[in-house]
Amino acid sequence: DAIGYLLVRAFREQALKSLFAPLAGLLEANGLKLRDLKVVPETPGWALIQAARPDTLPAAFKSWPALLQRAVLDSRKALIDQHGSLAAATWGADNPTGMRHPLSAAVPALSGWLDQAGQGMAGDSHMPRVHNHGHGQSERMVVSPGHEEKGILVIPGGQSGHPLSPFYRGDHAAWLAAEPLPFLPGETRHRLV
Repeated sequence: DAIGYLLVRAFREQALKSLFAPLAGLLEANGLKLRDLKVVPETPGWALIQAARPDTLPAAFKSWPALLQRAVLDSRKALIDQHGSLAAATWGADNPTGMRHPLSAAVPALSGWLDQAGQGMAGDSHMPRVHNHGHGQSERMVVSPGHEEKGILVIPGGQSGHPLSPFYRGDHAAWLAAEPLPFLPGETRHRLV
């Protein structure tokens, strides 16, 4: 439900995009894209912004504060255009989970039985709760050797891969809510023979 996080994240992306626009243009003229470079622009980008040297300022801007102000205004406008209002521009609205079974794309009529429930998610890249626009962890497990009874394991979906099984979605609500479930198995309640 964080609006501020999405604003800061969108500003960051827009500032780096503006900063590297001349390089991106040069690459595109040669049939490449900025993402083709095996370099993360974050570190050099913020080093350039912090140094604020006039000779490294992209020609489209008169000053470093002007670049940053334009990044704020452009990212705010993009979020309002995408979400309808700033109040609706939450990180969860921008970062929903969408766990689709491989067959539901081929047979959309089955998606209601095959796909897991979705919702806006917390987390992002490089965070303990990784989830970023369709990329996320497949399970959450924390266990210390010798203290397995205190460990947790949470998996999306459930323990069964069969959509008609009551265990197909058994753990999914806990995974969405980041609620820990015990690592060790509980008492045996069912047995498959």
